[in-house]
Order: sequence, then structure tokens, then C-alpha cells
Amino acid sequence: MSELARCLGVFSEPPGPETARIAALLELPGAPEGWEYSAIFLEQLYPYASVYLDTSGMMGGDARDRVAGFWRALGEVPPAEPDHLGTLMGAYANLAEAAAGEVDGRRSAALEHARAAFLWEHILSWLPLWLAKLAQIGSPCYLAWGRTFEAWLAAEAAALALPGELPAQLLAVEPLEPPDDDPDGFIGGLLSPARAGFIVTPTDLAVVAESAAVGLRAGERRYALKALLAQDAAATLRGLATLAAQPTGVDGPIGAHWRQRADSTAALLNELAAAADG
Repeated sequence: MSELARCLGVFSEPPGPETARIAALLELPGAPEGWEYSAIFLEQLYPYASVYLDTSGMMGGDARDRVAGFWRALGEVPPAEPDHLGTLMGAYANLAEAAAGEVDGRRSAALEHARAAFLWEHILSWLPLWLAKLAQIGSPCYLAWGRTFEAWLAAEAAALALPGELPAQLLAVEPLEPPDDDPDGFIGGLLSPARAGFIVTPTDLAVVAESAAVGLRAGERRYALKALLAQDAAATLRGLATLAAQPTGVDGPIGAHWRQRADSTAALLNELAAAADG
């Protein structure tokens, strides 16, 4: 299972010479091309945990620092990008192998506890939501990879004694609040999955623009969303509320947290849309 974890993590990196071999091992329908990787991982779904767990909705921040802190707690130096999906999967595989190879019972139990905590806190906290979004926009190869990843996550979660409390990564972030006198902050909150409860991709914004019958400006998401709201705030807010109400694709207590946060955001957006209509 540790080797499978590493193989799955490789696909969050740009395709290389080993990608085709690993795709065959995973029984995927071919290996991804560079353009497929760019279209998904560089334009739609960044493979960094902090993007989905940090209050800013961007790479880095406190969410990345928490991942780095886990490495330090194990007595290791954190890598430059500790929250990258490939790095997370490699670290998880190392923990699993260390626990399996440890002859001291107490040390092995401690490593198994660390493995379960790492999975819960830094992988299960966000990756199922990310994979559910990938299932909407992925190419055939990445869709198959995502399904294999989901099956692996389910098997690992069932095999471990997971913590009973929600991940600190999720509890540390406050939900989205009304814009009041900070519209830019509100837009930033909408683009922070941890605050809003759902992921907004450029493709999602195109769908919202089409449903609102307004033009989508080229540019990064914050700029594009601000332009949509300026053209027709009510229709844009309703489109985002519809997006928030979609199934999260996440089960268990973590799924309940994401669902509650997305429902709260959907209710807020519908209220704001009604006010904009008035």
C-alpha cells in the first residue's frame, strides 16, 4: 500500500519518463500528456493542501505551516513545499513503511498513530473534496486516477484508528461572513474553500457567467468574479449559491463539516441575491 501511495502521488507531478510505466501499473487508460496536466493542475485544481485549507485560499499560509510542523514533530526538516500532494503521499508512505518495519512494539504503535493523524489532518481533510471536483473536469486518464485514489483513501481510512475530532486544519478557519464594508475580502472568502465550503474553479465561473447571461473576463479568478458581480450581482450570487449546494462528495464527519459550511454559504448567497434584486 505504501508503494501505491507513492504511485498515486506521482500523478500530481508533471508527466515524466516514469509516468507511463506507473499508469500501466495502476491500469489507467494511458498516460497523461503535458497539456492535460497543465489544464487541470495549473489552471483548475492546484495540488496543494493549503489552497483548500488556508483562510486565504492561496498556497502557503498557516495551513502549510501546520503540515511543516508535523514534519518537525517527527524530527525531520520539512521540504520546501510540504503541502504538495506528491510530497504528502511520499511522507505518508514513509510513515507506513517505518511502522511496518519497526520491531519495537511501542515505537511501531506510535508510528501507526502518527500515520493515522497525518492521513486525517493533512490528506482526508481536503483531498476527497478535491477529487470530487476532479471527477467533474478531469480527462479520462485523470478521472481513472481519481477513482483509484478514492478507493485507496477509503481502504486506508477503514484500516486505521482515525482521530475522533475534526482536523485542526478545518477548525482553525472561520466560515464566510457577509461582505459588509469589505467586498474584496468577501470575494477572497468565496474563493477560499475552507471558508466557503466548496471549490470554485475557472470552469465553474464560466458556468456561472453563462447562467447569469453576463460576460466572463479573462484573468485570475478573483478578477473574473469581481467583474461578474459588477455586471449582475444578483444572478452571479444565485449561480454561486447553486454551486455551493451541489454534493460535496465527502462522507463522514469531515464531509458533514464541508456540507454544513457550504450550506451556510449557499444561504448567505441567496440572501445577498435577494437584497441585490430589491
